Amino acid sequence: MTKLVKRLDLKEAYPKNAVNVQDMRVGPNYQDLLTEMMKKTTLLFDLCNSDTVHLPIDCLTKLAQIDQDSSLRVGGLVVPCLVQLYEAYHQDGMLEGEVIGLIKVWAGFRENYEFKKTFLPAIERTVTEYHQALKNASPESQLRSQTMADEGVVKNMLQILNAYLLANGSAPDLRPFFQQLIDQLLEILDCCQDIYTRVHATRVLATLSGIATPLFILRKEATLKVLQKLLSPSFDQSSSVFVGQLLISFAEAGLIQAADLQSVIVELLSEKFAAASSPSVLKGYALAVCYFMHQAPDRQLAIFSQADPAQKVLDAWTTYQPVFAGTLAKCSTYLGLLKVFNLCLEVAQELG
Repeated sequence: MTKLVKRLDLKEAYPKNAVNVQDMRVGPNYQDLLTEMMKKTTLLFDLCNSDTVHLPIDCLTKLAQIDQDSSLRVGGLVVPCLVQLYEAYHQDGMLEGEVIGLIKVWAGFRENYEFKKTFLPAIERTVTEYHQALKNASPESQLRSQTMADEGVVKNMLQILNAYLLANGSAPDLRPFFQQLIDQLLEILDCCQDIYTRVHATRVLATLSGIATPLFILRKEATLKVLQKLLSPSFDQSSSVFVGQLLISFAEAGLIQAADLQSVIVELLSEKFAAASSPSVLKGYALAVCYFMHQAPDRQLAIFSQADPAQKVLDAWTTYQPVFAGTLAKCSTYLGLLKVFNLCLEVAQELG
């Protein structure tokens, strides 16, 4: 069935208001077929075990991606199934990714009230429980926070939350939730040691900074404190996948306007270049450097007039530039690399 869904273009095969030329009656349209197929697919979950449940999960994911309006028609039926799937398989190494992927598709639907009513309270409870356990010094609380991180509960909820925010973050009724969430995530990043939690907390903060800018400005001191930690040499490289994105988001939000602060950030980024061993991490750093160079070229490029940091940046950047993913990222970082390279040539020529 999944293969059939992938190959069949339902929108083209069953357009809206299509008339059968033989009896001049309006035939079925793709939205009616989609809702019916999703209803039938949800019935399969009760008949499946861990060896076969991936088939209806994959099928429901493909069907939901075809048309949002059709999916929302059966939200009351599908969302409870998503909850059951998450509770049953969120710790299953083979199925966790597929279940979270399906939930993220539904999280990305606009005005999905069934999803909001069901999942946002669960996300809020999870983040609050983890935050409280992390801040409490008692052995029981520390054990609980470590257990939640090891089981992947926090990272999964943050992934789902980020998908929801990208589609629905502008809703005005979410502001009270944002106020609490930002405070919690800033404190989590300040003291958390789990790599995956750090990665996804950073990503959610980057998303929030674009849709709730005034709330970050009110917390500027705490925000810059966390930013300083993210850029410190002691911060684990594996946790830094979205640090570059967060820097750009903060700059766009007006949190990093001072020219001297931007210069310090570029200097810290140049130091982290040498230690970076992941293309995705280094791409984020490179994009952030490109952004700040564009904001104030003369001031930001001054750091690369020094031989040692310039050599470290060029060595790492040229090594990983060919494997950066994304056309826009490749073009932006390539232009930034050319600027740095040309500046280094000018400095070398001046030194003779």
